[in-house]
Amino acid sequence: MPVARKPKTVKGFDDRHLHALSLAYGMSDVDALLPVIVDGTHASLLDVRTETSRKALLEDELGTWFVKQVPWYADDDVELARKHALTRQLGRTGLVPKMRTTRDGIGWTRIDGAAFEVTEYRRGCRFDGSTDQVRAAGAALATLHDCPVEHDGPAEDYRQLVAKHVRLAEEVTGANAPRRLLAVLRRNLTDQLPDDVWHALPMTFVHGDYSPWNIVFGSDGVIAVVDFDNSDVGSRLRDLVEGVLTAAGVRYQDDSTNFARPFRCVLDERLATAFLSGYLGATALTDAELACVNWFARAVHTELVALAILRGEIDDDSAAEVAAWQVDLSALVKEVLR
Repeated sequence: MPVARKPKTVKGFDDRHLHALSLAYGMSDVDALLPVIVDGTHASLLDVRTETSRKALLEDELGTWFVKQVPWYADDDVELARKHALTRQLGRTGLVPKMRTTRDGIGWTRIDGAAFEVTEYRRGCRFDGSTDQVRAAGAALATLHDCPVEHDGPAEDYRQLVAKHVRLAEEVTGANAPRRLLAVLRRNLTDQLPDDVWHALPMTFVHGDYSPWNIVFGSDGVIAVVDFDNSDVGSRLRDLVEGVLTAAGVRYQDDSTNFARPFRCVLDERLATAFLSGYLGATALTDAELACVNWFARAVHTELVALAILRGEIDDDSAAEVAAWQVDLSALVKEVLR
């Protein structure tokens, strides 16, 4: 996944976008671009739930579609083609919404230079924090990881990715940088997996942002996994740990993907066990992976803190708590496997 500074973006859609999308995708009888997600009788404004990029629902004669501006860090034709090649292969899992192609046969179109995608909209339920949903999220992740994919190019090195996010947090905050907090993150980076250990880990498809907000739930489990902007091939432990921490540890602000202030990640062992049970009940980890679980826990936590800095949601007041943070996720995995 590329790591890049966020540019200034324009909010919202207008009639020009609707017209351009209609032409590009050969749509007729297009109704409107609706900036909402409906969950039963509850509606959420998409620009409130997340500020990553413009999103909306679009209705035409074929049904309801999810329209999304591709985020700046994946807004590159090579990256888009790579990501689409991966997600097309994952279609056989039944968990990935179908991507609508343009009249030119590709999976995105550009409007005023920005890339937009149109995918099947699957109406379901939002994350409610229940044990059943968390367990289902773990099982769905195992299904994605067990789907074999062909991939050109090198696998993602998560060690480098975390380091890039920490450096970007330093660059973006500049003179206003939370120096004590960044010093903690830099110290965390000194604990790296040696190359021989890293290369012993199996490489699978990785989602790259496996959080409850990117999962659509139904009455019997997960009906869709969305937002593949960060997808790649790499160590699946990244997804596994991020799934546990975001579903059972990280606190969020209201009905959004923004981290709560102050940033907190206190593991709920009941929910963490549910996620791991769902995952490990469907697939198995290798001995090499089992030995690296706690390293990934620290690395994912470091990256989440770096993202919180980039969003302006954490400062030096949290430095001591971040420095003291630790979780023995390996012990929890072993307990689930027992």
